[in-house]
Amino acid sequence: EKRVLGFDAWLQKQGYPSFCKVVMENGLAKLEIIVDAVTGLPRVFAVEAWIEFCIGMMTGDVEKGGCRELRANTELYATALHGRSQAEVQMPLEKKGKFGWGPYKDDPFKLQSIQQYATALRIWVKEELRRWPGVNVANPMYDGWTAAVMKYVQSELPVARVEKRLPPALTTGVFNEMIKHIDPTSQREMSAGLYLEGGTVHGDRAHDYFLLDRKNVRKLAPTDDDPDQKPGVMISHESTKNNKRREERHKGLACPTWCNQEVAFTEDGQLDAKKMCGACLTYHLQDMVDKSLAGATEETLASLPVFVDIKEVADLPAGSNLVRCETADRIGTPGDCVCLLTAAELADGYGYDGTVPFEVDGEDVFPPRRGTYFEVPKSGKAIRAWAHYAASSEIACAASASATSSNRRRSAVAAIATASSYFAAAACSDADCARAASAALASMQACRQALKAADAARPERRDSATRASDSPRSASRSSRLATATSCSASSLRSAASRAASTRCTAASS
Repeated sequence: EKRVLGFDAWLQKQGYPSFCKVVMENGLAKLEIIVDAVTGLPRVFAVEAWIEFCIGMMTGDVEKGGCRELRANTELYATALHGRSQAEVQMPLEKKGKFGWGPYKDDPFKLQSIQQYATALRIWVKEELRRWPGVNVANPMYDGWTAAVMKYVQSELPVARVEKRLPPALTTGVFNEMIKHIDPTSQREMSAGLYLEGGTVHGDRAHDYFLLDRKNVRKLAPTDDDPDQKPGVMISHESTKNNKRREERHKGLACPTWCNQEVAFTEDGQLDAKKMCGACLTYHLQDMVDKSLAGATEETLASLPVFVDIKEVADLPAGSNLVRCETADRIGTPGDCVCLLTAAELADGYGYDGTVPFEVDGEDVFPPRRGTYFEVPKSGKAIRAWAHYAASSEIACAASASATSSNRRRSAVAAIATASSYFAAAACSDADCARAASAALASMQACRQALKAADAARPERRDSATRASDSPRSASRSSRLATATSCSASSLRSAASRAASTRCTAASS
């Protein structure tokens, strides 16, 4: 209705008669078609008016942001701030661009904007004319000239994407840098790495990965029958948003020529992006899931989704739904604020949705909704399928943030190695040099002890979805670790400089 009202306001500026009016009902504004006082019939706009409006949108005569005079009317548009109208706040004259107001005020209208106006006018006029059955009044948006104009507009205006408006794409280089900082022991971070790699290569939708099971992923390798087969992974999507027939669509994720076709690690235990690719994460991730779900049968593991969150049944967050397995296969007791369901109850629509409270110690509790988990038989664990870019971005950011302390520690270890080389070169028979070397060695040993103490006080890596800053205690421990590590690194640098001067003295002697 706002598009129709804006179109009507523009027509009146060009000298055309108005065809709609605003009627207040129960304090709400409603748009109705005007009844002509002479003919007694509903009044519609002329086809020429729509053609002129299309030309105005293409040339810039129609301003972006709507009609400023209409948005200055506080009875039709809500007051923006401190009693000022939307025209004063959002459409000031000093901020007017070449084509009007808004984030793209200096760019002309795109084809989609004209099509939205055409759709709004066609539907609104059709619905209004239904209130006048038997009246011979034609909808101008179904006129042949209207169709011809829209065809001309489609041929003149571009429909391609505007590259400068698109978000930056995830490149292979960025992915390799992310792999370097993924925690190899975190199943959640490994899942995010595989998810982002598949999305980068294939461009699949989140819907595809949400329905992807382990049986739909198989490893490819050269064989005697097919020696030309490239190594990698074959992903077969059975059901996607654009594949309603549930036909398998195979997509390969090949290993590059430099890949070792297996997960490789660096000396400090991180993933080695120079010797492995994203396809190698697939089976390493499955092995991690198998170890987490120890006790589950092979049949159960084969039917699991590829991307899952795993939690202990006893550690499920409050507000979760838990679909329980058979009684004989249950291990662990969930908390008080977890809604227990059977598969049949879940299919019937039962579950906690935040409207009915849990009763704990005689009090009603409304925890936030935490999703639905499914208990894995004989494992004591519950899983939940996930596949969306919001979670992957959060996990990737958490992995990058956690790499800060790791990089700081690696720099300290590198300083130890550098200082050790200086100490070896500083060995000499001179007593002063020997005393200086002994003092430097004692300083290095003190630094090593400080690093060990920092490692002992270092909190275990938490799940990536939970930020360390969520807990004041964890944040304070992290700050103490960072302080201890930075102090150790500075001490090592001073020790290395003293060792260097000792080496120079020994050389001159």
